[in-house]
Amino acid sequence: MSGKIISIISNKGGVGKTLFAIEVANFLGLMGKEVLLIDTDINTGDVSIKLDLRTGKTLLDFFEKNESYLDNLIIVGNYALSNNFYD
Repeated sequence: MSGKIISIISNKGGVGKTLFAIEVANFLGLMGKEVLLIDTDINTGDVSIKLDLRTGKTLLDFFEKNESYLDNLIIVGNYALSNNFYD
């Protein structure tokens, strides 16, 4: 199985990277694609906040060795944006 990597990056905050990434992931999921959405903000991870998907751990925990397994930061499931996502 081959896949594609789509990176959404900018060194400036507040330009809509998180919202755009969520929208692209949602659109691809609705098209029947398998999607892995990774938020590499090591402190907060806005994707998990916006989608209300939290593991209790962040990438920072993994890098500081407070979490041994990267798999424990992954939330698996079928998710779609709710109609009130933008409210």
